Amino acid sequence: MIRIVIADDHEVVRHGVHAVLAVQPDWEVVGDAEDSARALALVETHRPDLLITDLSMPGLSGNELTARVSAMGHTRVIVFSMHASAEHVLRALKAGAMGYVVKASGVMDLVEAVRSVAAGRRYVSP
Repeated sequence: MIRIVIADDHEVVRHGVHAVLAVQPDWEVVGDAEDSARALALVETHRPDLLITDLSMPGLSGNELTARVSAMGHTRVIVFSMHASAEHVLRALKAGAMGYVVKASGVMDLVEAVRSVAAGRRYVSP
């Protein structure tokens, strides 16, 4: 079972991502957060396998959240962002993200990112 927390300040994005992930039989969304403080609390409480987070949220930046969560050692991070520039991707990877998916990508990119990162492999949207 792959356990996942979703963090995005837009409710419709959180619900959409949850809907995409919920159809996978061996995946469970254990929480969702509208800001970095709530995301951090959920990660500390549930110790999920993955955190899927936006870069721009209230509180800590997505990269700061990524660095903190990565340092915990039990949760891998996938950044799910509208920013497609190499600069944004590199910053996220340097902060500790194992995956980076651009929101303009197809649903299967996010699914593949979850599978890859859960298996310990990096994933970056094509």
